[in-house]
Amino acid sequence: KEQQLVIKSCLKNFFVNLKFIFTPLGVMFLGALSGFAVLVSSVTSAVTELADCVTKLLSSTTLDGSALLESIASAVIALDWSDLSSVLAAVTDREWLSSVLGSGVRALIVDYDAHVAEITECVTSAVNVVVGGVVGFFLLTLLGFAAGYAITSMFIRRESVSGSVWKTILSAVFGAVIATLLLMALAALSELVGAWWAFAIIVVLGSAITLAEAYLLHGVKRVKFTSVFNPRNIVGLLVSHLAIIAITALLIVLVTLAFGALCGLFTGLSLLTVAAIVMNVNAEAYVSGLAGKAKPQPVDVPSPEKEKTENEQD
Repeated sequence: KEQQLVIKSCLKNFFVNLKFIFTPLGVMFLGALSGFAVLVSSVTSAVTELADCVTKLLSSTTLDGSALLESIASAVIALDWSDLSSVLAAVTDREWLSSVLGSGVRALIVDYDAHVAEITECVTSAVNVVVGGVVGFFLLTLLGFAAGYAITSMFIRRESVSGSVWKTILSAVFGAVIATLLLMALAALSELVGAWWAFAIIVVLGSAITLAEAYLLHGVKRVKFTSVFNPRNIVGLLVSHLAIIAITALLIVLVTLAFGALCGLFTGLSLLTVAAIVMNVNAEAYVSGLAGKAKPQPVDVPSPEKEKTENEQD
């Protein structure tokens, strides 16, 4: 019965805090938009350098940078955007980037075959610039995710968990770092063991980290370690987490079907952010409640008679 109440409370907390969904969504979008600006700037610079390099190489020919940009844009648009993983694999593949730039140059100049080696060097240099922009895009997008998590976490904690300001900030920053690392681990593990196994591993690992963080913030020296980390609590926490994740997954599917994969991706990350924070807050609230109910540890204060006896013995 107690576990049912905990699960019901966790789900209620999740639905109440869905009002904060636009906070991580806005911050993540800002990070991705900044990264996209860096990427566009890098591609433009790469095309300009490539055009100048080919023009200097072939003094009788001028490479049209605008036409080359159009050919790159056409190649990117032609990708299967319903499968975002294949798009990401393509734009991070040096061979694909080299093929796109090389094909664009080949289509715009006549003497390509006579200067393949020299033009290939120019293309390789341009690809390096584009790869730098791709890396910048992903870094700024991850930074936006982490910042969105931290800001949303502080909003939700302010309403759900009582505690000092430093604990709120510390938990928000720590949670943002852990959430970002788990997201990266999920992407890496999906390639190794498959999406479902990777997701299961991340859920179990995230639950253990959540409970450990809650104990460090609210339970140390106030409640026994075994009172927090025991099979009943771990199973109850996993069940509540799985219930929240199932609802989150359903919402993500509905958004993806209604508005497309790209909108589903950003909305999904935002929903998962709120879900992760709520799961963390639920664990903290549970541990904090245990600590509040725990009896204070007795302190051994020697009585005057005991002190007198000890002095006489000395």
